[in-house]
Amino acid sequence: MHADSRFEQVRAAIEQIGPADHVCTLYERRDEEVAIAVSYIRAGLDRGELCVCVVDDGGDSILDALASEGVDIDAEMRKGRLTIFEKPLAQGLKTLDMLEKIEQFASESRKAGYAGFRIVGEMSWALDGDLKALAEFEARLNLNRVWERHACAGLCQFDIRRFTPETLREMIIVHPLVVIGDRICRNPYYVAPEQYLSPDWPLHEADWMMTNLEQLQRSEDSLRASQERYRSLSRRLLEQQEHERAALARELHDQLGQSLVAIWLNLQAIEGELPAPALARVPESTQIVKKLIEQVGSVLI
Repeated sequence: MHADSRFEQVRAAIEQIGPADHVCTLYERRDEEVAIAVSYIRAGLDRGELCVCVVDDGGDSILDALASEGVDIDAEMRKGRLTIFEKPLAQGLKTLDMLEKIEQFASESRKAGYAGFRIVGEMSWALDGDLKALAEFEARLNLNRVWERHACAGLCQFDIRRFTPETLREMIIVHPLVVIGDRICRNPYYVAPEQYLSPDWPLHEADWMMTNLEQLQRSEDSLRASQERYRSLSRRLLEQQEHERAALARELHDQLGQSLVAIWLNLQAIEGELPAPALARVPESTQIVKKLIEQVGSVLI
């Protein structure tokens, strides 16, 4: 897929993110990271929300891209509507510090008169720390219901070149929503925070997988049943339409046949009363009417 088309898809998906959404997205190029962050921040600024952006080392690129889209960066930062956390500042915060910081931003944004609060984080700032703690931090945001309580939104970006597959797996299962293409997808692999943060979660992970598989199968069975009901309804509708067409055709057939027979009988009745020039055309007309009667008779056969 062409890069511009992929970015347009990402933009379309990001603009769907709303209050109470906690979303993750995976990327593998810097321009993709920037497009995601800029789309997200721009949507928040347009809605009058407080926007916080946590970046690795791409802060300047994000600010330049926002400026190119007509955002007055200096004015927005001066008003406090836009805050950028560069990597050194983000690295100075432990995950629990960040948890408190997000709670603080979310609770104070409404008091300050903002329409809401949203945060986007390029999560590579946490690579030097405990990645398990990072996953637990994400889960605790869900456990504390930060997003629902404050009607705010969070978007976490993960560079697939820098996080291991195992870590990415952990990050995916602690996010209820995932950006895929131009869609925000509800994550069937999402693990509720009460389960994930439980000390014996590793012992129950297999049970969770089996339960999840069963739920997915039930959903598939339900979808298949709905499709079958739809097909059955469609067949019944087509059969009813065919029945109505056939009934209408029979009615037209009978009416037209009767009219043609009447014309044919009338021609025979007046045949002896016509002058010679007109009489010469009666056999031809009679044959035409007779042929039409035969054709109408064969329509429903």
